[in-house]
Amino acid sequence: MKRIILALGVFALTLLGGQNVVAQDFGFGGNQQSGVKAQYSDKFTDINYADDGEAYHTLDVYLPKKAAKSYPVVIHIYGSAWFSNSSKGMADINTICAALLDAGYAVVCPNHRSSNDAKYPAQINDIKAVVRWVRGNAKKYKFDTSFIGTSGFSSGAHLASLCAISNGVKVAKLGNAQYDIEGSVGKYTKESSYVNACCEWSGPIDLMNMDCAGKRPDQVQPEDVVMGFKYQGHEDAYQLLSPIYYINRKTVPVMVFHGENDNVVPCCQGEELYEKLVKGGVKHCGFKKVKGGGHGFNMYTPENLAVMVNHFDCARTGDFNRKPKAQDKKEAAAAPSDAPQVEFAFELKVKLGQAYSVGKTSHGERFVIPITGGTFEGEGLKGTIIEGGADYQLQDKEHGRTELEAIYCIRTDDGVNIHVRNNGLICNGKDANGNPTFYFRAAPKFEAPADSKYAWLNNSLFLCTPQFAQDGIGLKIWRVK
Repeated sequence: MKRIILALGVFALTLLGGQNVVAQDFGFGGNQQSGVKAQYSDKFTDINYADDGEAYHTLDVYLPKKAAKSYPVVIHIYGSAWFSNSSKGMADINTICAALLDAGYAVVCPNHRSSNDAKYPAQINDIKAVVRWVRGNAKKYKFDTSFIGTSGFSSGAHLASLCAISNGVKVAKLGNAQYDIEGSVGKYTKESSYVNACCEWSGPIDLMNMDCAGKRPDQVQPEDVVMGFKYQGHEDAYQLLSPIYYINRKTVPVMVFHGENDNVVPCCQGEELYEKLVKGGVKHCGFKKVKGGGHGFNMYTPENLAVMVNHFDCARTGDFNRKPKAQDKKEAAAAPSDAPQVEFAFELKVKLGQAYSVGKTSHGERFVIPITGGTFEGEGLKGTIIEGGADYQLQDKEHGRTELEAIYCIRTDDGVNIHVRNNGLICNGKDANGNPTFYFRAAPKFEAPADSKYAWLNNSLFLCTPQFAQDGIGLKIWRVK
């Protein structure tokens, strides 16, 4: 049986043989691009921390290039809106993880059960089990378990902060809701799951109030999927999903990074977390509101990575007067001052029909995905997507390569038609060290009437990132400055 997860002109994977693989939404995290390659002395892959033979219970260990008797540990968790169970190999390896390795930290990147594999609290049970596994294997991998930190992006940040802030909580109860937060995954159940600090990047932390305005959309949201039910009538359960519920004066230091232009997880989520930490009397916390930062865009600058490392260093040493170390020449060269920046333009919510194969060619197999409608909205731009377009994808499975070409039209609310052609490229492979690599770029081109107020679309370059939905895909459109 063959099943295809499709994204309009942006992303496609072919799932063969009934494999339980979930598409990684790179608007939610993953293999963030960087000019730096992670440097490590040793790498141990696909270690099963639950002793159950399941791929979603495996982890990778990276040890720093510089040898030491033992290494403090940071567990870094990928983002996927809780939809992926297999993205550890693309968990910000060349950005967040690279900076931690250079600073002397051992890095552990785990898989965890997706919302399709199991419902909450399975995901946090898995992360707690990873912490216990680290303690149970300290001698084998030279882990210094006097310091274990958690880090994560997007839904991974949710799990990283929940793991840290819920230190000591075995079973959480509120009203009619009760969850076993600690769980009993793996054989190291007698070990502690306590962690010493957390750094969270762009995470959803108040799942009761995602837009920070007290409103919830009618459509099913990722948090509804991971819970197995919608918010209404289950408010107590959603509080127990939210890291902010567990904040107390004993909460360990937490550093919060959030992009001011994040249109996937609003920046107000990071602001709320920091405010609740301060009001809760938590010491040595920080908040960096990243100017020009989106959901994974323009976030991992050398300066921000240095702040992250310094946060963990301060928590580890107890010296909170330390300042971030200056970046070396290699890091500075990786992010020159004239590097291109992007800004959010608008979002399309595209409805897709059933994909079909045109047939195999000398270059691969051609698929067509009908576009059946949708909407779009941004500042000064709103309307509908006209039915009748399609995404034409040429898949070369032998080489892990897919060419994308979506052609369709959109119509503004004031009746202006705009032609869209979106070309992209997806490549999956491995680098020289055997690490999974993922290359994704898609660049939509807009043709608006020259005498309309939308003519500015003709005069800029754009990139887009996906957000998957049940009946199609959301596309965040970013203008290159």
